Amino acid sequence: QTLIHAASETQMLAEMCRIVVESGGHRAAWIGFAEHDAEKRVMPVAGAGLPQHELAAFNVSWGEGPRGAGVTGSAIRTGRPEVMHDYLADPRIAPWLEFAKRLGIRSALALPLNTSAECLGALVIYADEQNVFDNDEIELLNDLAGDIAFGIEALRARLQRALAETELANKNEVLRTTFESMDQGIVVLDRELRIRARNRRYQTLLELPDALFADPGCGLADTLRFIDAR
Repeated sequence: QTLIHAASETQMLAEMCRIVVESGGHRAAWIGFAEHDAEKRVMPVAGAGLPQHELAAFNVSWGEGPRGAGVTGSAIRTGRPEVMHDYLADPRIAPWLEFAKRLGIRSALALPLNTSAECLGALVIYADEQNVFDNDEIELLNDLAGDIAFGIEALRARLQRALAETELANKNEVLRTTFESMDQGIVVLDRELRIRARNRRYQTLLELPDALFADPGCGLADTLRFIDAR
């Protein structure tokens, strides 16, 4: 329902994190996008169960360095779920040890947001107990991550389509305004010499009434007959 009814990407991602925390009973969840900068940063874009200042201060990478060694960086690099069943005992979390202690994190799971073209980032879930994420739950949550990735693609495609339609409408309006403002009479004909467009100047020069063009099949021959009859 969230994927179907979300009005924006931000709203959808925040709501998905909330569902993971409240319905899934987990300590916290956040979503980060993989940046393609020199540091290969992971930019947090939504979260639930985390203080906002903690989320904003994350310094996670999906590169090969120490800040890319955790579940988040590993999931994005490999495109596969990554889990730590005993978070505090894993040496790879050294850069975030104090953070984990403050929030009481004991297990962590990162799920890649895979599309057909790339990995967009990861959904990261924290639990306050060890060994929480069994194979069945990992599979279920990985399906959820796939749904989120699909939702992101769909929303972005919808936005691009709307932007393209707006741009096309703006261009058409410029052409229409130019077409109507020209001093020359202009008529557009198809292969059968039917009139598909004309500007007002065309009508006024030839003194043609609007009623003549009421028939969508009106053609150049009709206008000539009208002029001859007049």
